[in-house]
Amino acid sequence: MNYSSDVDDCRVDIFKPSGKWYTTIKVSFTGVYDVPLIHDAFKKALRHGHFKFDEGFQAICLEPYHVNEHPVSVTYGKGGELRYDGEEQELQK
Repeated sequence: MNYSSDVDDCRVDIFKPSGKWYTTIKVSFTGVYDVPLIHDAFKKALRHGHFKFDEGFQAICLEPYHVNEHPVSVTYGKGGELRYDGEEQELQK
């Protein structure tokens, strides 16, 4: 199921740090279908669309347009940095 007539466009819900829904945006996954890690593809799509939110906001996409499609989420950090759950632990290894 697509969010628009363009197969690359996906619905992304943005949540405040409190967990309350904030807004829904359309993000184009054009050019990131084959990026090996889906989280990296999602971060690249958000950056390409110039979507910026405050620290602690979370972006969630339930049906990303990706070869390894499954729900994915990232959290905005300081300076607009995007991190996915578990990335902090991977960096510390």
